[in-house]
This record gives sequence, structure tokens and C-alpha cells, in this order.
Amino acid sequence: MLKFYNLVWVTSSHGISAILAIITQVFLARFLSHQEFGSLILVQTFINIIEATFIARAGEVSLYWISRFWKEDFFIINAYRAYLLKEELIFNTTLYFIISLIAYNFSYLIELNYLWFQIMGLSIIAQTTYGGSKSIITSSGNLKILSRFEISFSICSFILLTSLTYLFGIYGFLWGNVIVPAIKTIVAYFTASSLLPHTKKAPLEKPPASLGLSLASISRNICNNFGAQIDIITLGILGSKESVAIYKIAKSLANLPVRASAPIWVLLRPQIIETIRTRKTKELQKKITLAGFILTLFSIFAYTFIFLYGEIIIKGLYGENYLQSHTILNILMIGTLFSGTITGWFSFISVTSSNKKAFVYITFINLVILTIASVFGNGDITHTALSITTANILTSLLAWAILFLKPEKTLG
Repeated sequence: MLKFYNLVWVTSSHGISAILAIITQVFLARFLSHQEFGSLILVQTFINIIEATFIARAGEVSLYWISRFWKEDFFIINAYRAYLLKEELIFNTTLYFIISLIAYNFSYLIELNYLWFQIMGLSIIAQTTYGGSKSIITSSGNLKILSRFEISFSICSFILLTSLTYLFGIYGFLWGNVIVPAIKTIVAYFTASSLLPHTKKAPLEKPPASLGLSLASISRNICNNFGAQIDIITLGILGSKESVAIYKIAKSLANLPVRASAPIWVLLRPQIIETIRTRKTKELQKKITLAGFILTLFSIFAYTFIFLYGEIIIKGLYGENYLQSHTILNILMIGTLFSGTITGWFSFISVTSSNKKAFVYITFINLVILTIASVFGNGDITHTALSITTANILTSLLAWAILFLKPEKTLG
């Protein structure tokens, strides 16, 4: 009964987040011109890569340690959290100035709007401590609290972003993307604090050796996030801003089934953490395989639905100017169903597994394959979609092969 209750909460969370994200995108696509929308997507793409790579670093390192000390030593968890706050504030602030300097010197290569980039980049500083707070909520296994937090954040984000954009135009949206993460970070901090018992406050005598974990996290996330956005970046260089806008619409819709299937993998997360403690890799391997089989059936249904009704959906949401996205959607969705839905276990296990080096190698291979595929697309959205889909299928099959051939090393 508890698992079903958690499934309802998690499914609601992901469903509401996905719907509101699409509505926000529809609003922007209709509110802005093709050129403005394409330019905004490029800025968002680079900021998202940086956030997902470096903001995730603190979250992953803290999750690795917190999940191992959870319920055993809350003193260490509280002390480590205080230590991480100072470390992350310095790291994120330094990172912001470094990427601003890099963007200033190289933004001309793809006509990146530098002012927009500077404003949105402030969200990096605004999210200091967010990764650590979410790690505590995840380690607690309280999916209801996590889901309620994410639902509240999605609604707040939607209301603020659309309101600010309507009132102040593109700059309202840009500043909204700084204000919303700041609110999210503050709420997450106090939510995580409510889950931790009070302990004696004292500095951490010997901070965990996080350098190796940080390097592994950054290396893997650079590969993962550049791989996820390399098609957009390549189109921005070799194609037009209009082609970026059309492709992005298709890519966003293609990822909807991934969001819909995410609750299954989220429910497995506490079991993955427990398996790492108990070393019952065979048991978890069976659960992952069963979930993968169920989601394969779901993927067949989802693709059939989009194939039949995708054009109607795109025309109704975005207008006739974006109908070209339908063909791209049909192609991209095959790849995302393989990589994001059926192989949805990969991203979380790569964080919690102690075998960091293996996952860095896998994600690097994935980046190389996706980069070659994007360049092969040569700025044409159809060719790019075909190449990216082929690459996603290949890397997904590689991940499953490793899970079956080396389960102890993969999950260890």
C-alpha cells in the first residue's frame, strides 16, 4: 500500500512538472519570434549544461556520503552539510565569473547573447546548497515530501515565469530564472533541515575525501550533459536559430514519455541505496530488468500515440509554424524511449555506485558517439535527428550489456 501511495505522489509530481514545463514552452514559442526563441534556447542550453554538471557535483558527492551514514551517524551528516555550504558558495561564485569570462570571449562563435547568458548564469549562485538538501530528502526515502516539494516548485515556477515574461518581456523570463531557483534553494534547505534530528554543532574534524568524487562527478556530468545538448549546440553552429527552435520543440515532446516513466525508477532509488549497503546486486538486477520490460511495453504504446496524434498536438499547442517538428518528433522519440525510459536506471546508479571510473568511461563513449552523430547531421534537423536516435539506441544497448555482464561492478 505504501509503494502504491508513493507511486501516486511521484507520478503526480512528474506529471505536473512535465505539463507545466510544456505549457511554459508553448507560451514562449507563441510570445517570441522564431529568432528570439531559438536564441533563448541556445542560452538556456549552455546554462543547463553548466548547472547540471557543476550544481549536480555537490548533490552527487553529498548523496554518496549521506546515503552511507543515514540513520547511523546524523552528527557527521549535519557537520558535513555545514562544511559543504561554505565550499559550494565559493565554488559556485568562482564558477560564475569563469564561465562569464569564457562566454565573453567565445559567444560570437554561435551568436550567443552574452547579456542574457550573464543574467541566467546567476542561477548558479542562487542554487548553492540545493544539491545537498535534495540528497538529504532522497536519502530519507520520504518520497511524499520530495514530491510535494517538486509539485510546489513547478507551480511556483510556472506562475512566476509566465507572469514576469508577460509583464517585462524576455528580461522578465531571464530574471525569473534566477528568482525561482533561489526560492527553490531556500525552501529545500528548510525542508531538508526538518528531516534531520538536531545534533551538537561542531566542525567536521576530517572532511570526506570528496576530490575524487567531484572529479568523477564533473567528468561524467560534462559527458552526460554535453551529450544531451550537443545536437542543439551543433545546430546552433551549423544551422539557423529557426531550425534550433523547431528541433527543440520536437525534442521536448519526445522527452515527455521519459518524464512519465520516471516514477518507476524513482521508486527504485531507495532500494538501489539499500542494495549498495547490503551488496545484493542480483536481486536489484532482476528488479531493474522487470521495470525495463514494463517500460518497453509502455514505450510501444507511447510511440504509437505520438505517431498517430503528434501532428494534431503540435498544431494545437504551438501553431502551424512548428508543424515541421512532427517528423523530427517521430524520429527522436525512438531514441529517447531507449535512452531515457527503458534505460532510466543508469543516471542514478552512476551516482551511487562506487565504481565511478567505469561510468565516466561509459558516458565519455556516449559523448563521442553523440558528437559524431551531431556533426554528421551537418545542420540539417532531419539528419541530426536520425543520427542522434541511432547513437542513443547504441549507448542504451551498451549500458544494458554492462549491467548483465558485470552486475557486481556496475552496481557495486
